[in-house]
Amino acid sequence: MVAEMALWFGLPPADPGDLNADGLINVEDVLVAAAATFEGVTPPTGYLHADTNGDCLCNVLDAVCLIDFVFRGGPAPVAGCGR
Repeated sequence: MVAEMALWFGLPPADPGDLNADGLINVEDVLVAAAATFEGVTPPTGYLHADTNGDCLCNVLDAVCLIDFVFRGGPAPVAGCGR
């Protein structure tokens, strides 16, 4: 609910990688990252939270970072530079 309120007021959620603003980082965020990368869809939380590896770019490596975190327990997403 907090994430929905943040979106209502135009504020991004606190966690990098939470691309759909549901308060969790899960497979749904991976799908949003893939849509942003391959279809040019802007994530609901914007590109600041989509740059999950902190390299100041939003590309396939960010989706890979999320996949690694969600499915393999890799490093947590970091705040990036945005777009």
